[in-house]
Amino acid sequence: MPHRQGMVRRVDLERTGGSEFYGVPRQKLPIEERVRRLEVRMKVVEGFAGSQQERYDRLMTVKAVVREWYAMGPRMLSLQRKSEDVLWPRNVAMWLCENVAVLPRRIIAAHFGRKDYGAVVHAVKQVNNRMDVDEKFRADVAALEGKVRERIKVEEVP
Repeated sequence: MPHRQGMVRRVDLERTGGSEFYGVPRQKLPIEERVRRLEVRMKVVEGFAGSQQERYDRLMTVKAVVREWYAMGPRMLSLQRKSEDVLWPRNVAMWLCENVAVLPRRIIAAHFGRKDYGAVVHAVKQVNNRMDVDEKFRADVAALEGKVRERIKVEEVP
């Protein structure tokens, strides 16, 4: 029988695992788990929410903490340089903006003079990789994270 629009084929069901899109309902999670996930999502959305001024203030706080820690000038984090003395502080600042200040990647990229959010993804990946290897670097990032949390009063998301 030829496939007609609106009909579900067995291949489609096997490929998607029977998602709701193909008319087969997914297994429902227990209510407690659904409520917990909704609360986490709401906290994350609250982090993205807020006025543009609040976002700007959080980002500038992160930049100020990183500049103080690494004894850098006011515009050093936005430079296009790839030297070690600018690269790692900028990557750490991007990591803090994403993981602590909970800012969208496109905003982070724009404030650090990057072209798109791919630079933020790469910076976060590099910082995570270096923290896995270098104990001193991990301690520095943890100290910076504590300072940023203290200044912007960020609550932990479970």
